[in-house]
Amino acid sequence: MGANVVATSRSASKLAALKASIPTSPGRRPIETVVMTDDVEKDTAALCAFGPVDAVIDMSPPAATGSQHTRCAVLALRAYGRVSLMGGRADESLPFPWPTVLSNNLTIKGQFMYERNDVKELISLVESGLLKIGKEAGHEVGEFPLERWEDAVGFAAKNVGHGKMTCIVP
Repeated sequence: MGANVVATSRSASKLAALKASIPTSPGRRPIETVVMTDDVEKDTAALCAFGPVDAVIDMSPPAATGSQHTRCAVLALRAYGRVSLMGGRADESLPFPWPTVLSNNLTIKGQFMYERNDVKELISLVESGLLKIGKEAGHEVGEFPLERWEDAVGFAAKNVGHGKMTCIVP
């Protein structure tokens, strides 16, 4: 889609699987990865190693509450960078320094889930072939008819993670 992406996680194996699942093409940089350690200085430096960071999208789950990874990502942003908070963290205060936000003129936007138009645009990307999903993207897909919904639930419970999905189909 034209963006240079740096993905972060605490799990090196999950990052390796993610990187392996995203094809590279001529003129396009591969996805980069950083294993987060909760060492703010080290993790921020690791993020900055790939060049200026323009934008951060944080979709952290509630289990990430209190983690330092969002702070590191914000500290790595260039001046006039953007932060999109969409995750389910339960922190009672923003996990990054106020002076950094002000002095670098950062834009912070929080939004729960998506707008209707965002979903339409995502579907358009899939329909146009720009965004590959499912088997076409190399994902493992378990397909089940509605009558086998219990099998689908069991399959989904055992097949969790990037590139694994369960679909109930007509």
